[in-house]
Amino acid sequence: MSESKSLPPAPERTDLGEILIRRGWLQRPQLEECLKLQRIVSTARPGEAAPRIGELLVQKGYVTPDLISQALKEQSRKTLLCPRCNILVNVDIRPDVVGYKCARCKSPLVENNASDAHEPCLESSVIVTSTLPVPSEVRAAEEDTTNRFGKYVLMGEIGRGGTSIVYRAWDSFLHQYVALKRVKPVLGTNKAEERRNRIQSLMTEAHNAIRLRHPNIVAVYDIARTEDDFYMSMELLEGATLGQHMRLCRERGGKSPYHEDPRKWLSVLYQAAHAIHYAHTRPVPVLHLDIKPANIFVTLEDRACVLDFGLARQLSALDGQPQAVAGTPSYMAPEQARGDSHKLDPRTDVYGLGAVLYELLSGRAPFMGDLHEVLRKAIEERPVPPSQLDGRRGRQVLGDTTLRLKFIPPELEALCLRCLEKDPSRRPTTALEFAKELASIVKGTAKPIQGI
Repeated sequence: MSESKSLPPAPERTDLGEILIRRGWLQRPQLEECLKLQRIVSTARPGEAAPRIGELLVQKGYVTPDLISQALKEQSRKTLLCPRCNILVNVDIRPDVVGYKCARCKSPLVENNASDAHEPCLESSVIVTSTLPVPSEVRAAEEDTTNRFGKYVLMGEIGRGGTSIVYRAWDSFLHQYVALKRVKPVLGTNKAEERRNRIQSLMTEAHNAIRLRHPNIVAVYDIARTEDDFYMSMELLEGATLGQHMRLCRERGGKSPYHEDPRKWLSVLYQAAHAIHYAHTRPVPVLHLDIKPANIFVTLEDRACVLDFGLARQLSALDGQPQAVAGTPSYMAPEQARGDSHKLDPRTDVYGLGAVLYELLSGRAPFMGDLHEVLRKAIEERPVPPSQLDGRRGRQVLGDTTLRLKFIPPELEALCLRCLEKDPSRRPTTALEFAKELASIVKGTAKPIQGI
């Protein structure tokens, strides 16, 4: 198979801390110490943005601002100084920008002289002066005061869930469109408690995602609140979720988009698996715990982006005590369905990847029914093999690989069912292992499955 037909290579990691370690400027225990401190501060101040890792490293004296600046260049960023506030500000390097202003005092930012004394603080809020004009639709929308929300102009709702609403918005500081996620108003009884839960979920999602800089995880720009309204702003993606693609396919009379273009959708899952493995292998590992088609976004360029870290947990924070079931039942691993927090590990998310693969192959989730029935099945029953639901097998198609994939290769079905094993020790150990097996199947190099 030619290189153009293989799955894309794993994206490179761009963490600031990893860059500093790779260059020999920082020791891993120092990074882990600051990540732990970042987590403690985030927990103690749930309504505030977490301190930047660069800020903590400078405060501890582990690196200098100059070394931070050099590492930021690998992320297409640089550090500028606000002479009035005497603070350092991280900014993205963009060709359309002619100047940057401090978000605190609106003074112009200047190049930093590392020898100058300044407050050891690295912020990222900034006002951008761009050569590009403000879009006419933004100028029209901002005339209506109800569309103004702090530094944002709300352009319309693009989605909503049980606890939040997402808007397409214009960020007047960054001079670009963003996705703005706000906590949804609470109706009914127990308003105060439910609102606290919603705010905590949003803050958890934001704090987890903002530390994960990966091309297949949606980028978070800001976490804050305007008066008593909490929000996070994110990269605005153009496209649709895998869940939406599944629904549209069924409306067209199809079973799953996989059978229309198997290589494309296995590539999407391959990218998502690399993003999940990246989260699992951070100095403070993060489990997603809600992997499902609705949380895998596919851009117009077929880039996969993992969304919604609202249920995500840091492995170090799992205390081993039984917890309430949280997640989406149809894609939930047995240990998660039972509330066994001490058994959650990267293989729990591998189960979620397998459940998404199952739906791609069969057109439905592994288990169907009401909440209690689905949870019982997840704990007790084995899923029906996708080929038995679809009635198609791939062994007889030996020529064109794309055609062969449309008929569910037995190696692919076997990988899917291994991910859905009740015993985590029988699943692929990591999301990376899952991704590598996907790639070998697409390339036609997977080992034959005995007895199939």
